[in-house]
Amino acid sequence: MRETNSDRLALPAVVEARSADRHICEEAGRRLCRSSHYHLREMACTSECGVLTVCGRVPSYYLKQVIQSLLTGIDGVERIVNDVDVVNIKGLSSVQKKRPREEATESGQPASRTRRQ
Repeated sequence: MRETNSDRLALPAVVEARSADRHICEEAGRRLCRSSHYHLREMACTSECGVLTVCGRVPSYYLKQVIQSLLTGIDGVERIVNDVDVVNIKGLSSVQKKRPREEATESGQPASRTRRQ
């Protein structure tokens, strides 16, 4: 297979983009680890083309906002996607689950009801 001039020019751009994404993730990790909130040290960060995505779980909306604030201003980040779930100690979550009635309505079937005895 013969290498063309355009192939040689595209490769450094890809390497440079990956290097920038790696730099963004490393800086995000440093900022989160320096926080006094230990929950923030468990976050996972990914970066692609200037979009930083942070995932994980925290016990309050306050900490979710702290994450957003800590990650603001990183060089190369154009947008932050905060996919952090708020989950309290009892397992309640900010992630909405469908109720049986909603599922039944969507399928066209009547919702089943349980009888109390």
